[in-house]
Amino acid sequence: MAAELLGLAPIVLGFWLIAAPFLLGYDGGASATAATWNSFAVGAGVAVVATFAVPDTESPRRDDRFAGRRIV
Repeated sequence: MAAELLGLAPIVLGFWLIAAPFLLGYDGGASATAATWNSFAVGAGVAVVATFAVPDTESPRRDDRFAGRRIV
């Protein structure tokens, strides 16, 4: 359970980076615009990469159909 939650942490971080400029209200002209775009781009990248990097927590199924049989 803890490993599953830990695997979701980067996804949450990515969405926080996307939302931070709007929630924190970056003000200050051109530098704030650049910071907003940077936060949005990095957050989107982190969220996408983290989504694909989340480990599969399901245990693999064994295929016992051929157990003990010789396949020719």
